[in-house]
Amino acid sequence: MAELRPLRCEFGVLERADGSARVVQGATSVLAGVYGPAEVKAGKERSNRASLEIVVKPARGQGGVRERFLEQLLAGCCEQCILASLHPHTALSVVLQIHTDQGSLLSTLCLALCLALVDSGLPLSSPFSSLSTACSPDGDLLTDPSLAQEQASQSLVTVMTDCSSGRVISTHTQGVCSLQQLESSLAHAEKAGEKMKQFYQKAVQRRLAKDAKFSHLNIAI
Repeated sequence: MAELRPLRCEFGVLERADGSARVVQGATSVLAGVYGPAEVKAGKERSNRASLEIVVKPARGQGGVRERFLEQLLAGCCEQCILASLHPHTALSVVLQIHTDQGSLLSTLCLALCLALVDSGLPLSSPFSSLSTACSPDGDLLTDPSLAQEQASQSLVTVMTDCSSGRVISTHTQGVCSLQQLESSLAHAEKAGEKMKQFYQKAVQRRLAKDAKFSHLNIAI
């Protein structure tokens, strides 16, 4: 399996958010902010769980069809991982700002979303990770592709997985992808899951180390 591009994160970058994280994966950069649980607007209240809103903002201009589609994908992932039943009659809002898109955008958005939720302290059933693979015209699989590699490929598969169990939460495919290529992409995502688990563990340990009352804890995800 090919190496992932350099990956780094920063917590608490938005003062007014209840949780926030900036994730840079290669040259792709995304900022996520979590707001809530807060008072819910009339008509959107849910008696058994918090209502969830995901907003994706492009680097320039107004959001369009692509951003609305990304919002739906990320909301579906979130719904499976947030323990929203612990906060009925409230609203959760997540805003994701795309700074640069140089490949594997959906994966980077997913990582930023998860880390912002971790920073907010909201209860999760498990952290989740994501990996994109592109299939070249020659049939080679490219892990965590750059934008140029995506544009030259015949398909792009993004897999979102539960870090604890390895369960596949969601998959998204662009272009023409054979069953064999999809299975290979799932296998790549499973292998990358262990690396992402280690990344999350180190990131959360750094985050909690900033809080004196948690500095003695050894966090395992």
